[in-house]
Amino acid sequence: MTQARAVIFDLDGTLYHEGLLRRRMLIELGLGTLRLGLRLPRVIGAWRQEREDLRGERFATGELLAREHLARAARRSGMSQEQIQSWVHEWMEQRPLRHLPKCARADLCSTLQGLRAGEIAVGVFSDHPVRDKLKALGVDQWVQVSCCATSEQVGAFKPDPRGYLYLARLLGVAPEEVLVVGDREDADGIGARDAGMQFRLFGPGTESIARLQEVLPLVGLGL
Repeated sequence: MTQARAVIFDLDGTLYHEGLLRRRMLIELGLGTLRLGLRLPRVIGAWRQEREDLRGERFATGELLAREHLARAARRSGMSQEQIQSWVHEWMEQRPLRHLPKCARADLCSTLQGLRAGEIAVGVFSDHPVRDKLKALGVDQWVQVSCCATSEQVGAFKPDPRGYLYLARLLGVAPEEVLVVGDREDADGIGARDAGMQFRLFGPGTESIARLQEVLPLVGLGL
């Protein structure tokens, strides 16, 4: 196996405890539903379902993917695109940010610091916007490159390999020199392998890694 020179991480569920964040957001969503009515959970549900339905489709640009996602969510929910865009931005992109510091993996900072100190390049690829979350987690200074499915050069949700390949080009490494770490075999794993990259599943199980720091020896660095 080729020695990895770069690690590309998934974000949601990998760099932070997604279940903990969802529990915290349930309280806010409950209050929001009392104020805005059942339209709010209907919009969020439609947005999530259409994202899953769009897996396997590829668009020429990230903007075209974002437009199609929005249009389909509007048809499914019966709400206007303007309202959906506003609520998704508020409830799925902005409000979670204040909770993220308390949801970060305990060894997140030390792992990224260790990789950069060992001259291992670091990238992050997610289906969702990345930059604000990395800043909220306090780790943006250790991530060299990042993108999401709706980045202009990607235009596809995982498991499409386009995002992984784009980050590898930015990092100046060959696909076989990249280790991808993510918590979904059906999205992160398939996408990484289709890109010709190495993959390790994050989470419970005998074949997966349970802590982020376990990445360090996989790229030739000591714990």
